[in-house]
Amino acid sequence: MEEIRDLKKIAELRKQEEQFWESRSRVKWLRSGDKNTRFFHATTMQRRSVNRIARIKLSNGDWEIDEDRIMEASSNLFTSSNPHDPSPLLVGFPVKISEDMNSLLV
Repeated sequence: MEEIRDLKKIAELRKQEEQFWESRSRVKWLRSGDKNTRFFHATTMQRRSVNRIARIKLSNGDWEIDEDRIMEASSNLFTSSNPHDPSPLLVGFPVKISEDMNSLLV
């Protein structure tokens, strides 16, 4: 019977010790903040390497690896040499601003 009480006492003391160290680590973290900069730097560098475009395939089938040429080629991907007139698409939308209102705004 005494052994059971001793085991319960040991378990209770162990629980108290865990709570002490948990609260102490939390106080330390709150006081000094998260200073694990090496971890955050490593994750940022890893994300940059994954998100980086190292090469791009040109329209003639060649691969380009020069950063300036990649920038130029990628900007050309999102431009159009003959943009379409959007007027037919806007026919279904009701006119909310009159010509008088538009002249006041301009």
